[in-house]
Formats: sequence, structure tokens, C-alpha cells
Amino acid sequence: MLEIEEDDLSREQTRALLALHRAGPHACSPPGHVFALDLSGLHSPGVTGLTSQKARAGPATGSIPHA
Repeated sequence: MLEIEEDDLSREQTRALLALHRAGPHACSPPGHVFALDLSGLHSPGVTGLTSQKARAGPATGSIPHA
């Protein structure tokens, strides 16, 4: 079963996954056309970070903006 938990995104494994996630759009898009949030954007009061650490599936992360 996949367990998802609220996370402050400070774990080293989570930060590495977020860096990898941001590297793809930056490598394939023109400057100024990537809209993925960096860590400072993900730490804003209006965003809740979520992670899952299921061993066989590998780490997963996401965030939910609040309206």
C-alpha cells in the first residue's frame, strides 16, 4: 500500500528528486519558460508538500497549492 504523508521537503532524498524533476524542463525549454516551483516556492505558506517513500516504487513527491 502506498502511504502519503505531509512533508516539509527537507529530506536529502526528497530534495534530490525535486532537483531531478526541475532539471528536465530546464534542459528542454527556452529560458524563462519553465514554471516549476523551486524549493523556496514549495515552502510558501500556501503550499503543502507531500511525499511517499514506498521502497519498491522509489520516492515520490508532490505539492498542493491552497486557494
